Amino acid sequence: MTFSRQTLLLLAQLAPRIRRHTLRTIDVQYMGMSARYADHVIGLALRSGDSELRTLGRMLRQDFFGPTGIFPGGRMLWSALADGAGTDNGPETLDFILPPPRATAATPEPSAARVAVG
Repeated sequence: MTFSRQTLLLLAQLAPRIRRHTLRTIDVQYMGMSARYADHVIGLALRSGDSELRTLGRMLRQDFFGPTGIFPGGRMLWSALADGAGTDNGPETLDFILPPPRATAATPEPSAARVAVG
């Protein structure tokens, strides 16, 4: 995943600030691969006590989950905790638009094996 210049600059500011405030290191590259991980990191930023970290989190949430973001079409509930959704333990559900499931041929139920005793 290639980040835009703005997103990369925001992530460069976010990584050391998150480490300073939460004592966690983040995997910036993996944030571009996993919507759930990106949402978790953004949620940490939004829930922190640092105002600059919260501002970075809001900007990154738009860059990641906005209409033209890396994962467009929805928002994850963990980062929406700042808006009053979800729980402190993580998302209750993923509010994220996914492509419709592919139609597959119906698979027959496996039959129970019967063993003759005698």
